[in-house]
Amino acid sequence: MKAITIVKTGAAHPQVIAQHGDFEDWIRQGLGISVQQTAIADVRYGAPLPDEPQAIVVTGSRTLVTDPTDWSEGTARWLRRQHEKNVPILAICYGHQLLAQALGGTVEDNPNGLEFGTVQITATAAAADDELLGCLPQSYAAQTTHSQSVIEVPKGAAVLAGNAHDSHQAFRAGVRSWGVQFHPEFSVPIMQTYLDRNEEDLKAQDRDVDALRAAICASPAGNLLGRFAEIAGLVVIED
Repeated sequence: MKAITIVKTGAAHPQVIAQHGDFEDWIRQGLGISVQQTAIADVRYGAPLPDEPQAIVVTGSRTLVTDPTDWSEGTARWLRRQHEKNVPILAICYGHQLLAQALGGTVEDNPNGLEFGTVQITATAAAADDELLGCLPQSYAAQTTHSQSVIEVPKGAAVLAGNAHDSHQAFRAGVRSWGVQFHPEFSVPIMQTYLDRNEEDLKAQDRDVDALRAAICASPAGNLLGRFAEIAGLVVIED
C-alpha cells in the first residue's frame, strides 16, 4: 500500500496534545488518508527513514534548526537525497527551515522576533501556477508560531508566499519540494489552545493577547494537505 512518511521532528505542548492530539494526527487528518496509508518516523528517537518513500511530510518542532543535533543533521541529509530523486516533500515550520538549510539556504532568528497567531499571507506571482500552493487564494490567513525563519532560500528556489514579518513564508525547490513556515495542519481550536498555553509569555513580551485572540480564524491553508495527498498519488486528482 502506498504511504506518506510523516517525519516527526517534535511534539506539541502537552496541554495541546491532551486536548487535540499531536502534529502527526492533525497532518494525517488534513491529508485525508488512513492510518494504514501513514508511516510515522520519530527521528528524535532514532526511527529509521525509508530509502524509497512515496512522499514526505516533515512536522514542526520546538527544536531550533540553528542548534543542530545528530538526528536533525541525519534527517537533513536524507531530505536532500529524497529531493534529488524528486520525491514529493512538504515541510512545515521547523521542517520548512530544515529543508531550506539542507538544500543550501540560511536559517536564523527572525529580526522581527516571534510571529504568533493567525496572520495574513500574500502569494507571489510564482504561486499562481504552482502545483501545490496554486490551490490557495492570492491573500489568505494562516496559523503561525515561530521565532526563526528562512533568511535565504536555496539557490534557484521559487518564493511562493510572504508577509511583512517573514518574506519567505513558502518556497518550492526543484519540482516537488515545498516548505511552508505557517501551519496548514492547525485548526482554530488548536490555535486557540496554543494561545492559551502561551498567554503569560506573550503578555511578558507586551503582546496584545486580546487582539491575537480576536484575530484567530479559519485558514484555507489547510487545503494544502489534501492537495499534497493528491500530488503524492494517494487520491485521484480531479482537474
